[in-house]
Amino acid sequence: MGCTSAKQVSAVPNDEEGRGKAYSNGDLLTALRELTVGQKVICKHKNGRYYQCDVVQLYKETFYEVNFDDGSFSDNLFPEDIVNRDCVQQGPPAQGEVVQVRWTDGLVYGAKFVAAHVIQMYQVEFEDGSQLTFKRDEVYTLDEDLPKRVKSRLVSPSMYE
Repeated sequence: MGCTSAKQVSAVPNDEEGRGKAYSNGDLLTALRELTVGQKVICKHKNGRYYQCDVVQLYKETFYEVNFDDGSFSDNLFPEDIVNRDCVQQGPPAQGEVVQVRWTDGLVYGAKFVAAHVIQMYQVEFEDGSQLTFKRDEVYTLDEDLPKRVKSRLVSPSMYE
């Protein structure tokens, strides 16, 4: 198993909810409608169940993509995860540049920089007041067909009124 096996879960072409994603040179081909502040959506709460919640903020986040020396990859690194360069001040490395990445296990691994991706993020608020942030493919609109796995964990609004 590669050094990125733990964090790479969100980087693989199919997520745990069973939503198919198609990648071509790293570009997501699945078209998802943009969301707006105030829109009601369905997201996974920290307790593992899905609830209706409200989009409260939209913002862009930069994620880096690298190929690790062991053949694994990640496309959800933060600029601060690159330890041999101050990416916050200097910007991303050049494509193909050798970088050192501090991983979730605290160790540093060698990699080659692939690209920087600016991703729209959605902060949502649940009825209990808790807030979480998601990428678009982790958020379901009320009119979308929900995968069975999400439906089975969905708490209907009437259950907590």
